[in-house]
Amino acid sequence: MPEWRLTTSRWSLNDHPYIKKKAFIPPISLAIIAAITPDNFETDIWDESVHGFIGDDTRFPVPYDIVGIGGYFTHFFRAVAIANFFKKSGVLVVVGGAGVTASPNEYRDHFDVMILGESENIWPGFLNDFLEGSYKKTYKDKNLVDISLSPKPKWGNLKALMLNNYAVGAIQTTRGCPFRCEFCNVWKVFGRKMRTKTKQQVIEEIEELSDAGMKHIALCEDNFFGNPKYTKDILRGLIDLNKTQTDPLYYYTEISINIASDDEVLKMLADAGFAGLFIGVESPSRESLNESKKVQNLKGDLIENCKKIQSYGLPVEASMIVGFDHDDEGIFDMQFEFLQKACIPYPRIRMLQARPGTETFRKLMLQNRVLDTSKLHSQGSYFDMYLIPNIIPAKMTRITLFGQYVKLLERLYDWDNFTERMTGFIDSIEYIPERDRKQEVRGTDLTLPQELTNFISLLGEKERQCVVRILNHTAKKAPHQLYNVVSIIVRQQLEAQNLEITRKSLTNQIEFERNLDLSKFILKDSTANGTV
Repeated sequence: MPEWRLTTSRWSLNDHPYIKKKAFIPPISLAIIAAITPDNFETDIWDESVHGFIGDDTRFPVPYDIVGIGGYFTHFFRAVAIANFFKKSGVLVVVGGAGVTASPNEYRDHFDVMILGESENIWPGFLNDFLEGSYKKTYKDKNLVDISLSPKPKWGNLKALMLNNYAVGAIQTTRGCPFRCEFCNVWKVFGRKMRTKTKQQVIEEIEELSDAGMKHIALCEDNFFGNPKYTKDILRGLIDLNKTQTDPLYYYTEISINIASDDEVLKMLADAGFAGLFIGVESPSRESLNESKKVQNLKGDLIENCKKIQSYGLPVEASMIVGFDHDDEGIFDMQFEFLQKACIPYPRIRMLQARPGTETFRKLMLQNRVLDTSKLHSQGSYFDMYLIPNIIPAKMTRITLFGQYVKLLERLYDWDNFTERMTGFIDSIEYIPERDRKQEVRGTDLTLPQELTNFISLLGEKERQCVVRILNHTAKKAPHQLYNVVSIIVRQQLEAQNLEITRKSLTNQIEFERNLDLSKFILKDSTANGTV
């Protein structure tokens, strides 16, 4: 959730009266790198969200010979800044991750070494070359890793920091996705065949996080339902594990909408304690879904599928996109009406990006509709790179896209509209997991944690009234959902609060582009075939 680390608004995660954490999730990719590093190397993990931004005043525990930087393409500006900082001191800087793998030409001149592909196949060999003084500029391996042979993440110096600094722990059970969505490169980078860890590996990793005090666990998947048989096997393990816990574990993951047709897996997700499902719904427009090859979303009625999932008490965190070629100005009303009718508690809506390595990138490059992001952003910041799209839309101007996008966010994060969606979600719940039925019998006698009471007291009058209404409705209709409901309320408050930052960034961008000749910013690149 990178936007939570970017905010300069009134409350960050760290000083939030309810959350009181510095970051949402620990960097599991770096813990995997630490695990595959030979024992004759010592490793530290530095997470800027927890340890602070790296700069001239930073004091490190030891001098370093190698600094490795990971991340997505949206981290590019920050990655370059960190690289420049260390290179001034003569430290060798290596970059890896999805961003550089998909777009190596962007990174080539800024880093000493590039790791392209899954690091389990590459990192140990690079370190051996480093010791021999003969390392290469680029290491590349397209072979896919058998992740059942990948070692357990080595959290090292982060383990002692987890409980007080991170909202959720992190594990990974699979890599890959069977679908071929055009705007996503997961299936190109990680393959369409699901690669899986064993159930024993998964349980051991969760137990380690639980022992470190983490009772909320994110399964860092691209599609947890990519192999239904495997999903159900893991869920059985999670259900059994929770039976051994004094305090229940809660889980979050990314999953596809086709779970709506499988009542068995829906029941198991609820029984296992899943408190949120990130689902790529993307659009209520069938034309846009067809265009983007989001074929799994074309089966059945999207609204009814979302309601079916939520009837099991599984809140849908819906990923939505505006700016497809079939989207005209009417898409913004369509999106709003869909999300309200489907009672999606927490929508995450963004403008279409043409990410390097995707079919969308390849297609729009051939049409001269991809813009050079390094020159296009008025601020040149991490947040702008995450927010502002690099495409020329087909049926509206960029100015219209920006303006209507902000208006859509304003409607979605309006507290009355949020309350309508939340009460609708609560009313739709039909299934109560066995572990929650005792709480259901207790009825409406709910005691709110002091941290939650403090949080509510600091809200504005309208916000406070809406929160009280939602909590009362939860106590009356589904008291076992109190944890889920409170979590969603807090996230709504953060999004509504951060809306001003989004509005300001897009207002600046509109002024920057108002009289701009976009033809001068068209990206010209020989790698436009979109391959990785």
